[in-house]
This record gives sequence, structure tokens and C-alpha cells, in this order.
Amino acid sequence: MKHLTIEGIHDFFRQHPQAKVLDVCSAHEHEGRTPAKNVYLVSWYTPDWEPNPDFIDLVSQHISRNDYLMVICRRGSRSAEAAFLLEKSGFKHVYNVLGGYDELLKSQIPQRILTMATA
Repeated sequence: MKHLTIEGIHDFFRQHPQAKVLDVCSAHEHEGRTPAKNVYLVSWYTPDWEPNPDFIDLVSQHISRNDYLMVICRRGSRSAEAAFLLEKSGFKHVYNVLGGYDELLKSQIPQRILTMATA
């Protein structure tokens, strides 16, 4: 797994315009969100805060092991855990976003950058 800074997201999408974004926040954090094209919502943890036993199967329904994949969560911890498992499970181009949405919100970079893969 490679790590991606908030500042590196723009260049990542420039280099990999068909990349997909995997948001691994919990189900309650997903409430009210309508994901953009190429953004997939799959919770890393169950509601009991246990690792989601169906995680790889759910991700594999939308993302191939050869896709370029940016994994993000609120702070970057869950996305790092998820990215590690994805890579261990054969996904070849996995990038974890350091600091997650919290860092994105603090930065001057607009959140719409996460949808650049669709542009």
C-alpha cells in the first residue's frame, strides 16, 4: 500500500483518471451521503465495531483487483487498515489517504477533488 497526502490527491487523479474512491467510514457516517460516480461506500467496521467480515466481498462487487484505488475514512486509521487488507487480498494499486476527511476539511483543497476521477 502506498500513502497519499491530501495535497497529492489532485496529481493522483491526473495520473489515474479512472481511479476509484473507497470510503470506509462507518454506516452512520454514510447516512445522507450520495456517492459520486466511482466513489464506493463500504464500511470497514460493523455496527458493533468489529472488522466487517464481508468487506473484501463487498468491495470486489464494484472494484477489480487491477483498479487504481484510493481508500479514505475520517482520520486515516480505518482506511490504512482496510488498504492493508485489500493489498493482502490481491488488490494491486491501493493508496491510503493520510489524515482522511479531517485533513481534507482543514486544507484549502475542495472536497470535490474526490470526484475528479469522474471528470
